[in-house]
Amino acid sequence: MLIGLVICVNYSQFFSQTYSNNLVFFDQLYVVTSSQDTATQQLCKSNKKIKLLITDSFFEEDAPFNKSKGINFALKQILNVETSAWILIHDADILIPESFKNLNIEQLDKENIYSMFRKIEYRENNKTKTDITTNLTSSVQGFVIGYFQLFHTYSSYFKDFYDESFKTASGSDIIFASQWPTIRNVFLNDTVIHIGQPGVNWFGITDNKQDITTLQNAKKRLLTLIIYKRQQNFKLKNLKKTYTKYKNINVHLKQLISENTKYKTMNKNIKQLLLQVNKKAEETCKKRLFSLNDQIKKTTERINTNIIKLEQDIKTLNIDILNEEKKTVNITTEIVCLLEELKNNLH
Repeated sequence: MLIGLVICVNYSQFFSQTYSNNLVFFDQLYVVTSSQDTATQQLCKSNKKIKLLITDSFFEEDAPFNKSKGINFALKQILNVETSAWILIHDADILIPESFKNLNIEQLDKENIYSMFRKIEYRENNKTKTDITTNLTSSVQGFVIGYFQLFHTYSSYFKDFYDESFKTASGSDIIFASQWPTIRNVFLNDTVIHIGQPGVNWFGITDNKQDITTLQNAKKRLLTLIIYKRQQNFKLKNLKKTYTKYKNINVHLKQLISENTKYKTMNKNIKQLLLQVNKKAEETCKKRLFSLNDQIKKTTERINTNIIKLEQDIKTLNIDILNEEKKTVNITTEIVCLLEELKNNLH
């Protein structure tokens, strides 16, 4: 979905020349005007694709033309209805080229903020003036400016609305675009026609030449401040990164210290446990050795007793053997005598 957002306060003479051309590109066009601008209101009432918003917040706190408040008023209304959409904030005096129809918007990177180059053609003293060098001034310090800012609501860089501290139509558009890194500020390969004279209506529609001169001087000061703010933002961003880095290192260091303390405690416990285990093992070994020595002693005594008994039995057996041998000899002698006697008797 593509939603257009345009501010038109007492600027209907230009808006009447652009809105019908631009309306065809949008699913819906939000037009913000003031309660006194009946001409713009009349242009919008008859078209169903236009969502007309009326507010006088442009002039609060004596502001000559706080365009940011009108844009933010519309952005809040849009985001209440569509949380996911492409939004094109553009000036009321911008003519979008017909070739924009051929752009497949869903293929664009939702993280980028897009713009187009512009060709400025405006009427002065009944003559059309053309600035053919304006492609070179379509951004400020790499940031796309407010005549054409296309972004998606899902972009991670879209965090803040327009800065309402600016009391005029200048400056806040660049601050808004600076939320995206310069590499994310991308120009589409096409050109819009800017039919109003840029820079002369930042205080709203006025004939006061002093206001215009003051505005031109303020513009130079503004650009200086924007550049300085950008530099400070980058410094702050780098400091935050460094702080986060050291904070993470500090957290990691605390974890390491905690783990080191834990391991020291574990090591101490292990040493104590080893001492207890060694002591217990030593006591167990001593008891076992004593038991084994006692068993060996008893076994040795038993073996020695058996040996002595066995020796006695062998001695006794030897005596018995000698006695039996004697008996055998006597029997043998007796047999021999009997044989001799028997022989003699036979003769």
